Amino acid sequence: MSQNYNNEIAKTKERLAELKRRQREEEREERKAKRKKDDRRNAIIGRYVTTQFPKLSRYNPGSNNIETAAEFKEFILFLEKLADKHQPLLEELLVEVRAELSAAGTQAHLQVDKIS
Repeated sequence: MSQNYNNEIAKTKERLAELKRRQREEEREERKAKRKKDDRRNAIIGRYVTTQFPKLSRYNPGSNNIETAAEFKEFILFLEKLADKHQPLLEELLVEVRAELSAAGTQAHLQVDKIS
């Protein structure tokens, strides 16, 4: 009887380990999908920004994070100041843009398709 009991415990532990492995795998896949979506969004935003502000193309990524941070330091500080000092203006512009898009209807989608 104790042998059956031990076998059941072993099987239960194996099932539990398998469930935990599957859960970790699902979580890993979710993180990977989120990262892929974030990367795609960031690339699209970057294309829009550099299309409208071509001088930003002078910033080039380094071969590692330290070099990249040094190269982009000026731009990062600029964005921080812009966000801190002009948040109300940015919100106002977004409201204005949304109104224009609403009035323009489908023509606004044509611009989006050109860049993505």
